[in-house]
Amino acid sequence: MSKLHQNPSPVSLRNTGTHSNLSRSTQRAGSITVYGADKRDFLSFYSLAFALAGFFLFKVSLLSFYGSEGYAERLTVFQSGTVIEKLCARLLDIDPITAALSMLVSMFA
Repeated sequence: MSKLHQNPSPVSLRNTGTHSNLSRSTQRAGSITVYGADKRDFLSFYSLAFALAGFFLFKVSLLSFYGSEGYAERLTVFQSGTVIEKLCARLLDIDPITAALSMLVSMFA
């Protein structure tokens, strides 16, 4: 019988710092160290696309539920309010993408 002998690797994987969970992000003063966080991961393309898709899904569901006339009435109430309500009314306004997706949802619902 022969015994198998494994040679230890010359570089320990724990010391290389290549693992994503071991990445470090330090502040300028060097007093705070956060493990596993990367500044680039905060606003990635996928998170922005996911938020935009969720916003359109919200708009489509409201438009499908209230109908175009009821939805327009609620937007006019928002447009006569405060600055924040006017901004929300502008963001929630019916655009071609929302109208097309709402028609598609209402066909199947």
